[in-house]
Amino acid sequence: MSSKLIWHFFHGFMITLFFCHGALAAQVNPGLKKGVDYVGNQTCIGCHAKQGAAWAKSHHAQSMQEVSEKSVLGKFDNVELIFHGQATRFFKKDATYYVNTLNAKGKNQDFKIAYTFGVYPLQQYLIALPGGRLQVLAVAWDVRPQASGGQRWFHLYPDSPPVPSESIFWTARDQNWNFMCATCHSTGVLKNYNVSKDQFDTTWASINVACEACHGAGSAHVQWAQGDRHDKPDGLKLIVNTQSIRAGSFGFSKPGQKIASLQNELPVQRQAAGDICLPCHTRRQELVVDNNKDQAAKFLDHYQPSLIEKDLYYADGQIDGEVFEGGSFAQSAMHQAGVTCLNCHEPHGATLRAEGNALCTQCHRSDFYDKPEHHHHPINSDGAKCVNCHMPTKTYMGVHERRDHSLRIPRPDLTVAINTPNACNQCHKEKSAAWAVLALKQWPNSMDSPAEKERTDSAHALHQAWYASPAVDVITKALPSARSGIESASLINSFLPGNHPKQNHVLAVAAHNSDGLVRLGLARSLMTTLSQTTLPIAISLLSDPLLAVRIEAARALIGVDPALLNKNQLQELQLVTAELIKAEQASADRPESHTNLGAIYVNLGEQDSAEKEFRIALHLDPDFAPALVNLADFYRVLHKDDAGEPLLRRAVKIAPKEAEPAYALGLLLIRKGMPQEALVWLKKAVELSPTNARYSNVLNMAMKEIGTP
Repeated sequence: MSSKLIWHFFHGFMITLFFCHGALAAQVNPGLKKGVDYVGNQTCIGCHAKQGAAWAKSHHAQSMQEVSEKSVLGKFDNVELIFHGQATRFFKKDATYYVNTLNAKGKNQDFKIAYTFGVYPLQQYLIALPGGRLQVLAVAWDVRPQASGGQRWFHLYPDSPPVPSESIFWTARDQNWNFMCATCHSTGVLKNYNVSKDQFDTTWASINVACEACHGAGSAHVQWAQGDRHDKPDGLKLIVNTQSIRAGSFGFSKPGQKIASLQNELPVQRQAAGDICLPCHTRRQELVVDNNKDQAAKFLDHYQPSLIEKDLYYADGQIDGEVFEGGSFAQSAMHQAGVTCLNCHEPHGATLRAEGNALCTQCHRSDFYDKPEHHHHPINSDGAKCVNCHMPTKTYMGVHERRDHSLRIPRPDLTVAINTPNACNQCHKEKSAAWAVLALKQWPNSMDSPAEKERTDSAHALHQAWYASPAVDVITKALPSARSGIESASLINSFLPGNHPKQNHVLAVAAHNSDGLVRLGLARSLMTTLSQTTLPIAISLLSDPLLAVRIEAARALIGVDPALLNKNQLQELQLVTAELIKAEQASADRPESHTNLGAIYVNLGEQDSAEKEFRIALHLDPDFAPALVNLADFYRVLHKDDAGEPLLRRAVKIAPKEAEPAYALGLLLIRKGMPQEALVWLKKAVELSPTNARYSNVLNMAMKEIGTP
């Protein structure tokens, strides 16, 4: 049976949006491993006062706080916000902060504010609910100055506020701190979810993003510092990340050099700096229950990041959904040249290293780049600011402007061709993209440069992959011009099913790529490209050094005929499958995880476990359409379509814009001898996903067999 998978769900639905549990606040993470425990901010600051003073003013220090007059920035003076007929009132009683708003049953109720969440440009408020959950309201306080439109309560869903039946309603799973944001807004978090009780007992070492969030637990370092240091001259390394969090130095070593080059090649430090920042600045799924155990581990040993995917990014790699900075920065030419987060951002105060264009002219000579001959705008104008052309913004959560970190050259020609945004028209809103294309043609060394022309291949290939059916030649042509691992991985992951020689060659070469992201894209692609030819590639990835890559290879291989693997390969697959199951269990509070586990157990032939996981998914969310579809498919194999039909009819009602439930219902109705109604749902599937060849082929065969023109 080929069971469907619900692909990865990622951190960051709304990273600054959520949080749980009043009683758990005082609990402290008991430690990482024997001999290594958290010591707390004050212990660190005792010796590192300068860094501590900078940190205390940072957003990291205020990421989550106990409620107090100092920490609460919103006005709780009995003010009421009525939005789309829903009333929310903020008030104080006996020095305690409250909100009166809709509960999970759609009735207004008073709730005590447990914590503040975030500090600028908006602040949200967390409420403790049963089951150890902290939830966040969809109404937030705009912290910006009044002159900028701030100092007001506003709704995060201005078009249509969620209702209690939706997963994004404030009491529901997608507004839950324990899963959505705990590990990035607090330090040393252990989620401690009990699936049988559907309860959390979450703990943290520090309520906010503190010293040990980046440096790791500090007890071993403190012991060294308080002892005889001469006995252990390398004792500083007991803080696992202290030697790694460094920015490489850049300089001008050649006459006439316009852009600085890396002067001290420190690949380990560069990698570690990224691994430290990426977990909280990248859209990703957690793969381990306790991400605190090994702070020095590679990012892909703890997390599964999103690639350049539809609705998360535009086809040219610009940010679209809430993906944060890591995935876009990984695409940049600067990242490829050795620039890390720390070259631009001071890590303790989380401030910029310099203001305005001076930040960029650290490496880009001001006498060449910070001139009208380069930026073609009046000096000191908005158009002369480097970031406005190369790091355009997108607003999230109503008021939070975030800059795209892919640091690209504006490409209005791609706007014309594939409807991606461009920085020119973000400022010149009254002008067309065609106007911007003509304007840039007058500038030397702009989008007509060979390097920029090559870059269009990748954008066009991904656009075809999302909205059409890209030929193998389109993807293979684009791959050589890909500038980054994430770009190559995304292209490889867009291959369609087939046993094409060119495609197989690309996959075989990718298996030996030194970039883990490229191998991850390959491993994911094997879910659709696995064949007798690519089987050895998948088997080889089972021994990949990175967990994220290994488990995706196992996901593709589960269900393969055991006769195709030798004894050692079967044993290795069994071991990595156990890692895959454990990785899914790291998010056992989510229906997506249990749906994925059900699919895994189906392919392992463990029917009881499969049905149990699908049922747990529906217990966590009775309206989770993917679980309904997978359980119905499970019943199909057991020849129990009578049990599957009501599940699919419920799924098409819950998810009317999703093609898979309609397709599955159409097939079921054909099996039940109801061809006319089956055609209705098969046609619906094709309408919702016109580029899916499988849907179109089945519809055509059904129409031919039934005799419908």
